[in-house]
Parts: sequence; C-alpha cells; structure tokens
Amino acid sequence: GVYDMHENYPDAMKIWFSWRKNPLIRFKNKLFFDHRRWFKREKEMVSKFDKILTVVEEMSQRIIDTHGVDRDKIQVVSNTEPRDLFQAEALEDKILDENNHNIVYVGSFGPHRGLDTVVEALPLIVQEIPGIQLTIVGTGNPDTVKHLKNLALKGSMSDSVKFTGQLPFEEAIEYMRTAFLNVIPHHSNGQNENGIPHKFFQILNSGYPLIVSSCRPMKRIIESNKAGIVFAAGNPTDFAEKVLWANNNRKELIERAKNGRELVQSKGFNWEKDGKALTNLYSELFNR
Repeated sequence: GVYDMHENYPDAMKIWFSWRKNPLIRFKNKLFFDHRRWFKREKEMVSKFDKILTVVEEMSQRIIDTHGVDRDKIQVVSNTEPRDLFQAEALEDKILDENNHNIVYVGSFGPHRGLDTVVEALPLIVQEIPGIQLTIVGTGNPDTVKHLKNLALKGSMSDSVKFTGQLPFEEAIEYMRTAFLNVIPHHSNGQNENGIPHKFFQILNSGYPLIVSSCRPMKRIIESNKAGIVFAAGNPTDFAEKVLWANNNRKELIERAKNGRELVQSKGFNWEKDGKALTNLYSELFNR
C-alpha cells in the first residue's frame, strides 16, 4: 500500500487551532487533536506501507530521522501545478508603476499562515510607502479574522487591510495580477518547515512577484534560483525591510518573477513531472 504524507499532522495539530476562543471548541480540539496521539499514529503508519509519499525533501528527511524509515520507501510528489495553468503575460508596466503598492495574499488562513507578521509590519512600511495596501483573499474562521483585524486596528492600519472573503479562482487571480507583491508569509513550525503549498507553484508559474517566509522548502527553491524574495519568518521588521527593498528595485523584481516562471515551465517544477512520478510509482506496485 501507499501512505500519503502531504501534511505533517502531528505538528500541525499544535498550531491550527491556537487562535480559537470558544472554550468548547478548544476542549474538543485538545481531546481529538492531541499531538502525542497523532505522532504515535504516524509512527505506526509509516512502518505498515510499501511506499510513502511526501511533498518535499524536507519531509522525507524528517521521517527518516524521526522514524528510521528507509529512504527507498519514499517518493516525493510535490504540490506542483500544470504548466499551462497560467499563460505568459506582460506585467512590467504594472510592476514598474510606482503607485502600485498592493500586497496580496490568496488562500485560507489561520495561526500558521503568518498573516499576523504582515499586518504587524504595515506600520513600519507605511512610514516609507504611505499607499501600502494588504488584500487578503480567502477565508479563515471568525476568531482568526477578528485577531487579524485587531492587529490592524492596534497599528492604526485598518484602512490598509482588506478582506475579500473566498472568491472564485479567476477573481482571485485578478487580485494576484494587480499585486506589487504576492506573499506567502508562513510561520516557522514543524508543519511549514516540512511542506509547501500549491499556491507557491501557482504564483511562480504566473510570473507575478513573490515574497515568502524563510520556511526551508520555499527558501531553498527561491534563493537557489533567484525566483523571489525571502524574509525571516515571523519577523515584521525584516518583512518591512524586504518590501522596501522590492519597492526600490522593481526591475530586479521583474527578473526574479521571470525566473520563477522558468522554474515551472522549463526546470521540472510542474505536475507534468510530478504526476508522471506518481503514476510510475503505482505502475511499479501493480506490476509486481
């Protein structure tokens, strides 16, 4: 059999519900989503299966180090997307527009996603970029939304933060397309240091500028290919400094965005490669 480990559930359980306020919800989560229980279950599962799927090499190394799994049992199948999901666009005019100060986040959000870092950085950024705007496209539970709105209020940045709610894919892309920077600000934790989101590869393939936190998989890919900007996870000051750098180096930002698209189009960071690896794995198992 095949065990799919595209999430690091034991570590995820530590953080997914940390901003919830309702006592009943907190009790339920503590009862059913205990880290130790999930870690024990994970250890049992990795020993039972013929093959294990992970999403990044960092996750593979984690289960080798933690559970003593044989590397030959592991196949990395990443959260890549098809090459033709986005068509090449001429975005230079929008990125070079000195009045474009839109930072866009697309996706679901919770304590582990790091949007609190971005909101806390806005008062630092606004000193140099008065028109800075953060648009959050997606959904989070009410406690999460309230927490982020309170952070914006505390920093006197409520007018600079917009929540659109969940939107159809094409409408979300329109926000991404108009952004000066698209952001994936994940916090550093066991979940994010051993995983990578679909939207990472979507934004790379779109050719839109990208700034990510220093979680290992994203940092490794971005820095080794000059495909975007990396800031220190959880550090509002460093995020602000990197945004100000981007604002002053827009031509370089365009080149890095082009490098990101090239990774997907020509260098194998796509589903054409990962999908083939997945089908080959199952063919190998079925033809034993």
